[in-house]
Amino acid sequence: MVNFDRFSRLSNLYNHMIFIMKTKNEVCQCVSSNIVKVLLHLIKEYVEKVLFVSKELSDSFGLEKLCSWKSAGIPISGYLKNNRWKYAFHGSGCSVVSSEFQVDFEFDINCIVGGFDIWRLWSFVCDNENLDADLKLFKDKKFLESTFEKAYELKLIRKEIDGKQSDLYFLVGEIWYKAG
Repeated sequence: MVNFDRFSRLSNLYNHMIFIMKTKNEVCQCVSSNIVKVLLHLIKEYVEKVLFVSKELSDSFGLEKLCSWKSAGIPISGYLKNNRWKYAFHGSGCSVVSSEFQVDFEFDINCIVGGFDIWRLWSFVCDNENLDADLKLFKDKKFLESTFEKAYELKLIRKEIDGKQSDLYFLVGEIWYKAG
């Protein structure tokens, strides 16, 4: 004989668990969505710094295309801004260090700056103590990676610019500085 009273209690408990799981999932999705917004804030901070630094470097060296630094005879490393900025070109990018910030960026295959990847965002967070407190969550590289994947799944970032594939990611709908 089936104990309907026990079955009813288990059924109610099961339904309650489903409700809790569903509610928790919705909360997790909401939290995930908010964390993605924080990541987008980090990306914008990084990109703004890269665009600013790129323009300053281009203007200082008189280069129309910053990626042509080597063929223009620009030293691989040196100082700018009355010795307040130390720059170092590397491969297809540049690193700039000052007392206020540190940023490392790449030119993508189309010679465009403003792209990013997980390593550059993570380095930016770790190297810049003056960033907003909420951005420091991304000092945890695994957390950054999972949030980055979520932003990619949501199609908020992409690996192409101007219809061309890139080796870097770009925010969807943003305007970028062409370094070359």
